[in-house]
Amino acid sequence: MFISLQSKGTAGRVGFRASRPRGWGKVAPMRHFALLLLPLLFLACKKEPDPDEAAVHVQVGYPHESLGRGCIVVAMTDGAGNVLEEKGLDFREPPQTPGTMSFAVFRKAGWSRDVQITVALRELDCSAPNKTVASRTRSFSFKSAGRQEWQVEPFEGKDDDKDGYIAVAFGGSDCDDGNPEVSPAAFEQCNDRDDNCNGQVDEELLTREWFVDRDGDGVGSGPATVKCNAPSAQHVDRGGDCDDGDASVHPFAVESCNDKDDNCDGNVDEPFETKGDSCRLQCAGTLKCNAEGTGVACDAPAPVAFYADEDEDGEGAAGSSILQMACADEPPAKMASNTRDCDDHDAQTHTGAQEVCDGLDNNCNAAVDEQLSCGGTLKRVTDAAFANHDWRTVALGRDGYPVWVAGAGGALAVKRAVGESFRDSASIAMGTCTAMGNVDWNAAWVNPSTGHVYLAGTGGWLAEFSADTCLRNKKVDFVDTTLPAHARTSVNDYFTGIVGFESPFSLFAVSSEGWLYEWKEDPQAPALHVSTNYGYRGVHALVFDRIYAAGRTASWEPHAPLINLHATPDRSVRNLQSLGGVAGYVGNLRAVWAATASTIYSVGDGGLVMRGTGQSPNWERVLPPIGPVPDFSSVVAPTGSDVAYVVDRGVAEVRDSGLLHRLTRHGWARPPEFTTGAPDRRLRDIAMNSAGNFWIVGDEGRVYHFPEP
Repeated sequence: MFISLQSKGTAGRVGFRASRPRGWGKVAPMRHFALLLLPLLFLACKKEPDPDEAAVHVQVGYPHESLGRGCIVVAMTDGAGNVLEEKGLDFREPPQTPGTMSFAVFRKAGWSRDVQITVALRELDCSAPNKTVASRTRSFSFKSAGRQEWQVEPFEGKDDDKDGYIAVAFGGSDCDDGNPEVSPAAFEQCNDRDDNCNGQVDEELLTREWFVDRDGDGVGSGPATVKCNAPSAQHVDRGGDCDDGDASVHPFAVESCNDKDDNCDGNVDEPFETKGDSCRLQCAGTLKCNAEGTGVACDAPAPVAFYADEDEDGEGAAGSSILQMACADEPPAKMASNTRDCDDHDAQTHTGAQEVCDGLDNNCNAAVDEQLSCGGTLKRVTDAAFANHDWRTVALGRDGYPVWVAGAGGALAVKRAVGESFRDSASIAMGTCTAMGNVDWNAAWVNPSTGHVYLAGTGGWLAEFSADTCLRNKKVDFVDTTLPAHARTSVNDYFTGIVGFESPFSLFAVSSEGWLYEWKEDPQAPALHVSTNYGYRGVHALVFDRIYAAGRTASWEPHAPLINLHATPDRSVRNLQSLGGVAGYVGNLRAVWAATASTIYSVGDGGLVMRGTGQSPNWERVLPPIGPVPDFSSVVAPTGSDVAYVVDRGVAEVRDSGLLHRLTRHGWARPPEFTTGAPDRRLRDIAMNSAGNFWIVGDEGRVYHFPEP
């Protein structure tokens, strides 16, 4: 059996051909077969027709006009699927008008009677193994002579880039039908695409590792991207940059002295082995990288100016002069390299300190008690009860009230609470007390439990008052009971100081001729009556078995300052304290105050101030404030504080008015300032329970208070 390809409208036996429309390209050569192009005749019936007597006329519509080139293949197979014969026809540039290709298929000797004819569309051309894109199959039988017809519809396809390969969407193998450079026949290139349509990108090409180079120094960092070419203009094929934000840092850099790893070897400034060593010019320093980065230099600072820092709070006195040039890390003792301290004798006063209600500028901002509700300032208190009395003493209750003031001529006044006026002695009944006349009250102590005041004064009088009445009094005869009866005489003596203890209750008074007297609650109890032959002016203690009494030596000697400690269990034996720095001094110590167990102050005439430790009998002298030397009259300290508040009664022949002073362990600090009514008379006494509440009294009705509205 033969396959004969017949062009449309052509007759007669010729070689294997197919008709092509005008405008088609040249038909590609095929294998030569013995073909006959015969008229398709309806042959006379025979029992088994001869090869030329039975044929199939196959007409195939021209492929879709979008195909640029390809191959139409006609194949014959027997019932077992064996290929009997196959012919193909190449085509190029299909015509713009419809047409058909005609194939005549004749039975060939040796073929079976029944066959299958398959018409297929292949890509590119008829050479194998180009892909078959589409096919159609039909069975035919040559059992009788004659011609059979098979009209095959045109094959659909798309080859927009005209490279001979049909788009994958139409069953072809072109994975990018818009690019003629992409097809199964193309060579793979390094371009991030699948050029040969094998499902891989840039396969079997030489690849490299690429790194992002952010600082443009030619060396990148971070994870590598493996590709045959650079993913972007910012990628380079060298990695290992340990600082990709600094173009001067990369593995090929020369290590400089600059505190960084220039060459990315994990070491910093490794050529400069002495870096970090100690060095010294005028001051101590460390070897560090020089400005050029070529070596090391000593960074020792120059000496700085130091100023007085008496209170050692880290700030020098404001407005002070340079005391010394020294290294900043080697400050001289009691010096600071600044002048910020507005009070260089108070360690609690400096910039940044907390402002508290005390009438002081604690934080050195030139304001006093700012943004605080202190209730008032330091000023004079006016009250009808004060009249023109010469006040000698003032004493307070535990929480600041009641306030008792007492003085010459039996003057006495009390203020029981905030907001109340003072009540004078005319409002206080004498009760069962013995008439005392115009006794001068020199000292007072308030019982914290009851608010009662205990007074000591001239004529040997002692008295206890409540806010309403005199509760009891006693006149003491100063007689030396140690002498024989015939030699005992009463002396012209008077009480100058008093101190009491709440629990167990006990009360001690001292006199101008050196008596220490215990006034007991039980009138029948024997009283301690100790004569020292000295003159006492003040007494104070924190505990009843360590009582300090201050005054002067015997009256028949030039008056020299004196302090005794009555410390034995019955206080009958006095321990004379050793006062340093008083050689040649003549005068009295007028008051004493045990601020803490380790700080005791005593003050007196001619600016004399003594300070003891409580642990030794040796006392040191504190120089008076700069300026005219005042006569101090009283000293007190806030509870638990070693800061002393001192008042004076003026300076002989200079001023007849008193001042308030404040003494810390570092020297004379700034005292609170009087906002109105500054003292214009002598000041006699001061009492306080805290730096935020104190009272001062003096001559001619002068009373001052902080805080006073």
